[in-house]
Amino acid sequence: MVVSFSGMTPLTADDALHLRVLAAETVTIDRTWDARDVRSPYWRFYANDRDGAELLLGGGKRYALTAGQVHFVPAWVRFSCRNVEPLAHLYAHVELVGIPGAVVRDVFPRPLAVALDPPLRAACARLRAQMADHALAPAAKLCHVKSVIYEALGRLFAALPPDRSQRCLELRGISAVVAPALTMIEDRFNETLSNPLLAHACGLSADHFIRCFRTAVGQTPTQYVLERRLAAAAQRLLFSTESIDAIATDCGFGDRYYFTRAFRQRMGLPPAAFRARGHV
Repeated sequence: MVVSFSGMTPLTADDALHLRVLAAETVTIDRTWDARDVRSPYWRFYANDRDGAELLLGGGKRYALTAGQVHFVPAWVRFSCRNVEPLAHLYAHVELVGIPGAVVRDVFPRPLAVALDPPLRAACARLRAQMADHALAPAAKLCHVKSVIYEALGRLFAALPPDRSQRCLELRGISAVVAPALTMIEDRFNETLSNPLLAHACGLSADHFIRCFRTAVGQTPTQYVLERRLAAAAQRLLFSTESIDAIATDCGFGDRYYFTRAFRQRMGLPPAAFRARGHV
């Protein structure tokens, strides 16, 4: 289906890009906001009411979380954080569904800011009030959070160079070939998914499927499946009370030791330490 209006570029309605909110809150942060070597498979949205907080990136680079902007920390970006004085901190942890991790790392290697123009400033102010409204239904809060983040993301994508923006959505073409495999992985990533099985779902030979998949996604099927398992496990470590053994098993890791080794290699911390650090 294609939706279009006279004089406008048609927009396909087979949209696979959407947000899943994992956590959102307005809190006061102080000098104790000082986590080290943070890395997660989801995005962060930050909006502060005053200056003072910053991220410390690789190579000694500093990124100030200035009050006149909203800030996105893309998935997989490694950072430490610090803050010098108390401030109101609006944050959300979100999964940006539809852009594979390899593409995110390529297009968004560092945090990005969006200027608080009057409409976006007003939207953030409303959201702060809505988050503090205990009478407001959780479903309504969720919709308001998504609305503000979508608005900010729209400005972020509009400011990207065309080649980088297109990279995020170029899966529309070639991914149609491997779409059945992507769907199978999303639905059954905790199962044993061999390349021949995934190739059969796409009606391709195994070798041709692997080439198409790597071109579309930026990773081999095996790498992609592992990353989806680790991403799911990381979310459940932070946002559930399940045991680590149960999470490892349910996410497709039959061996707790293999899970710990793979998780530490990707996230920088073993599962127990990752969970103990909590939200940032």
